[in-house]
Amino acid sequence: MEDWLETLRSRYRINADAEFGIGRGWRGIVERFYASAKAILVDPGRMRTRQIKEKLGRLDIHVDVDETYQSLIDWQVRWAENQASFTCEHCGSPYASLTPTRHIVECDDCRYLGLALDQRTRRAAEIASAARRYVRDCARAGKVLDIEAWAERRWRKNSELKRKAMLDAVRDEIRQGVAVVDVWRRFEVPGKIARELVGAHSYADLYCILRDNAMEPGFRPGEVARWVADGKMEKSQVVEIFGIADDDVEAFLSAWLAEEVSKKQEPDAGD
Repeated sequence: MEDWLETLRSRYRINADAEFGIGRGWRGIVERFYASAKAILVDPGRMRTRQIKEKLGRLDIHVDVDETYQSLIDWQVRWAENQASFTCEHCGSPYASLTPTRHIVECDDCRYLGLALDQRTRRAAEIASAARRYVRDCARAGKVLDIEAWAERRWRKNSELKRKAMLDAVRDEIRQGVAVVDVWRRFEVPGKIARELVGAHSYADLYCILRDNAMEPGFRPGEVARWVADGKMEKSQVVEIFGIADDDVEAFLSAWLAEEVSKKQEPDAGD
């Protein structure tokens, strides 16, 4: 704002003690106000600006001018203030309205972005918890649920805008994968569903998410293979845990058991 304001002060000879406090979206309105005032006064220095600010969601202009020009300048003030009443203070969109709870004139896009940022900041813990709940609900249903329908049920008492903000936040949380692998490593969601939720090509991608986020895995493939070999786990559970095909189980077990044997046969570093 500083560069814009310095240019404005210089162009229209605005007094140095004038106070300004508006968003980027209203700059064009203020510039047109001064251009109109200059056309009326010829010498813009004849008008002294006390303040041009946002006040309770409206543009508030206070200027002093000789009585000769008072009515003409007052008309320009009313025009500018009226223009601001439907112009987004953030982006300048002419399709805006007052958001009473925030005392600001916003278009729908900026209103949503502001709300979404606020929701993600204030309700970060709830978003993370909701993402894990959604993953568990998918596990109980045995399929990836329609997340929009799920969000509508969970936040049915919220406004449509707030519900959308929470839905988008949960979607992002799912895409990042942390919530998914956190539930998966606790044996609470099948590997097939976990992989589908994060777009993983194989169970190895799930381990990559754990590694990249410094999360300890609840189990490793070699451990699972050993549990099956020791009779502590059924082969069918391997299919469910890792989301692999029935035909690939034997190869999976053989490979990881061989890996376990190989590790045990490696000499210690001190030998």
